[in-house]
Amino acid sequence: MEKKKRSIVAGDMVGFSRLVEEDELNTIKRQKVINEDIIYPKLKENNGRLIKTTGDGFLAIFANCDESLSFAVETQNQIIDQEKIIIPEKKIWYRIGVNYGEIIFDNDDIYGNEVNVASRVESICEPGGISITSSVHKKLTKNNIKLKNIGYQI
Repeated sequence: MEKKKRSIVAGDMVGFSRLVEEDELNTIKRQKVINEDIIYPKLKENNGRLIKTTGDGFLAIFANCDESLSFAVETQNQIIDQEKIIIPEKKIWYRIGVNYGEIIFDNDDIYGNEVNVASRVESICEPGGISITSSVHKKLTKNNIKLKNIGYQI
């Protein structure tokens, strides 16, 4: 085990259980497209590493906060664009939480309070939004991140 400072991103689909109950096959197909066409490529483009998926969510890490927030914004923007033709009650929305701090690496997993904080920050986020902690805000160096219909809170 070793400790390193990283930016942690927790993402989760809003209302997954309800959407699956209403239309399981279509929801899973749409989620698969979001993962393969948006989330995984955006992770790679922003130098992120997927730690795990959780059925309807994911946990990823980045070396810095600029890359993690760029990933979050780009991902949310693309999901919103892709889902704009879907009727409101059937749309797939994600919540994304971003935290920065020291985490414990053990094999292919991560642990620690900072991981828990990222998950908690994600859970209080508005659907389609991004919540970041003050530790992320303090570490940002870019000012050119474009928010598009995304509420984000600190």
